[in-house]
Parts: sequence; C-alpha cells; structure tokens
Amino acid sequence: MKTIFITSFHLLISRNIIATDIIPRLLAAGHRIVVVVPDYKVSYFTDRFARQDVEIVGVVASRPTRTRRGLFCKRLARLMLATESIRIREEYLMYLGKPWWYRALYYGSQAIGRTKAAPRIVRWLDRVLGPRELFGDLLDRMRPDLVFATDILNENDIALMHDARRRGIPTIGMVRSWDNLTIHSLLRIFPDELLVWSERLRREAIELDGMPAERIRVVGIPHYDQYLKGLKIPREEFFRRINADPAKPLIFFAPIGDLYIRENDVDRYAMDILAELDANVIVRFPPADRVSGLEGFVPPPHMYFDRPGVTYDPNRVGDRDLTPEDDAMLVNGIWHANLVVTGPSTIAIEAALFDKPTIIANFHRTPKTGFEGVRPYGYIHFRAILESGGVARADTADEFRAWIRRYLADPTLDREGRRRIIREQYGSDPDGKASERVADALLEHIGIRTHA
Repeated sequence: MKTIFITSFHLLISRNIIATDIIPRLLAAGHRIVVVVPDYKVSYFTDRFARQDVEIVGVVASRPTRTRRGLFCKRLARLMLATESIRIREEYLMYLGKPWWYRALYYGSQAIGRTKAAPRIVRWLDRVLGPRELFGDLLDRMRPDLVFATDILNENDIALMHDARRRGIPTIGMVRSWDNLTIHSLLRIFPDELLVWSERLRREAIELDGMPAERIRVVGIPHYDQYLKGLKIPREEFFRRINADPAKPLIFFAPIGDLYIRENDVDRYAMDILAELDANVIVRFPPADRVSGLEGFVPPPHMYFDRPGVTYDPNRVGDRDLTPEDDAMLVNGIWHANLVVTGPSTIAIEAALFDKPTIIANFHRTPKTGFEGVRPYGYIHFRAILESGGVARADTADEFRAWIRRYLADPTLDREGRRRIIREQYGSDPDGKASERVADALLEHIGIRTHA
C-alpha cells in the first residue's frame, strides 16, 4: 500500500477533486489517501470525506506569504507574467492609486517578463529564496510516496512541492481552473507532471512558462464527470424544491459579484429586470464573493435565492467550500434552465456543456467606461468565450431584454458556438472519464523518483 498526499487549500478543490471519482479509483488500486487541508477545515472534511484509508490532516495554511521572502516570490511571479490579463489587472490597481514604487516594480518586472529567461528566473528565485520546511515535519512523519498538488499556483501547494522534491518524493501538479495561467502568475515550480483541463491550457503552460510538452497531460474537467453521469433529478421534482411554476420558463442567473466591478450596479439592475418577467428565476450567488446593492430588494415569489458554500468565518467570504448539495443545485439549475445569465465565470462553460443559451451581463444602471466597467471581459480566458459565437453579450438593458426574448423563443440560437466553447475549454468531447485519467496519471507516478 502506497500513501498519496492530495491537497485541498482552495475552496473549489473539495468539489473539483475530492468529491469526484479520483479517490475511489485510487482506493480501489489499494492505496492510502491523505487529504491535506487548512487546520480549521478538518472537521468538515472529516465528516464529508474521511473513510477507511482516507485520512484528513490539517496544517496551518498561508504561512509562505507570512514571510517576506515568500511574499516577494509570490508577487514577483505575478508581476513577471506578461499577459494582457495581468496588464488590465495591474493597471486597474494603479488607476486606484498604487504608489510610484509599485508602478516602477510592475513595469520593470514586465520588461524582464517578456524575455525567454523570465520563467527560469522565477523558478530559480523561488527555489533559492522561498520558505523551506514548512511541511517538512508532515512529510517526514507520514512519508508519502506521491504528492498531488491540486492547485499548482497556490502558495501552500508550492511550498509542499518544494519540500517534497528535496526528499525525492514525486509530485504531480494540476492547474485548478481555466484562467490560472494567464491571470495568476508564472509557474514557480515544475512538477514531475502537470495535469490540465484542455489543449488551450497545455499551450499556455508551454508558451508562457516553458513547461516541457512531454510533462503535460490533458485530462479534461474531473468534476464535470458527475455533471454528465449523475446529480440530475426530474424537472417536476426540482421545480417543487425551488417552489417554481412548471408552466413557466426558468432563467438561471449567476451574479457577477463585487470583486470585478468597482461599483457593482450590474447585478441589482439585472435582478430588477428579471423580477419583472413572467418566468421562474434562480439567483445563484457567487460562493467566494459578495453582491452589494441589494438593500431593499425583496425577491418576488418566482425568484429563488441560492447561497452556496460552507462558511468557516463570516469575515472571510472567499474561504468557503462547496458541498455536494451545492453542486447538485448548480447542475439542476442549469440543466433545467431555459436560459442562463452570467458574468465572467465558468458558469458560461457549464451552460455550454448543457447547451443552454447564455447572456453575458455587461449593462450598468449608470454608464461606465474603462476600468469602471467589468474588467475581466478583457481577460484572455474570457475573450475566448465572447469570441466563440456561443454567448450574447448584453451591453444595455434593452439588449438584455431583447436577448431574453430571442433565446426563449429559439434555444437553438448560437448552438454551434456553444459546442466550440466545449471543444476549446474541455479539450475534447466530454466523455465522463476525466477523473479516471487523473487517477491513472497518479498511479503511473507511484514510486517514480522526482525530476531534478
């Protein structure tokens, strides 16, 4: 029996990895699993996921950036990523009033970041300056045969991989989501093998980070396996759960949230319009963000509020975990919807997976330009959605109402574009076997010595 460490530091990993068929396949192969989580999440993970040969271990998280060297490495890796997405984000921060020295640091880092040597510089500095032995005691005590870092850009995963590498323990890393390689940072360490959702991410890892092509494996999106094979319930039953009228269409609305808009007047405006319609509406609030401007809003009887996520600390909105019940609500909400309305979110991919017409909300109650608008619509990963032909962007309230009418009248509109989204973001036609491919990759590396 071999021991495999699997990390879960980001709020989406419990859904994306831990709740999938990956762990059952590893157990079936006769191995022991240790899920490494922040110490304050141990109780929840134990109740949900612990079983025979699956142990939940808590650690103190976010220690790397509590050191000056760790914080320096993290910021430098972000500032040296020379992409349009980083440019938009950093220039927005400067627009808000970052000091002169930050501007100098950014433009200097970008000048170096455009050179071929930049990724190697970032990895070398991380290896030399990054905090050491934050996970040494854990690794020495439990002696894993493999470390699976499920979020390759997470500071905790990075520190764990460094400590594992110094002990000759093989590491497999995974890019957590579709936007990570163009908006978060350069890779600060190369795992023995990198798992990615799609060919698009594979190209980005090669072109932006210099990751050797032969050490990248396209696996698909593991948590979509269950979306394709299970979780769905009959329409009548789902409508009873949300107190909806089965004789009327259902609109699924995922608010943008406050993170991406300086003054969020989009979400309330959209909800006011949706409240006027003769249709059922599900409002699925973002699990890692707030939605402001809802003071005085009373949802009408045909509008259902879904607030997903296990909350550990009400003051840390971005630190939650999605439960299987949350995921089932998401899947059924989109599956049974006649129309999806969202912002710069993976909801656009999930809507395409179920072939649902999708409107991208980009209209404000008061006109907005430049950095005052929804910034991520200019990010590389979301431009691919907007340019796919599979969604309609509504830049005014009148356009929003018009697209609602069109899509409800003919849900086949833009179907080929939605298929294009899946081909580009999933990597192939979804086959429900992404978890199997991830597990197979882990099993192949058991007992293999790490790369230097």
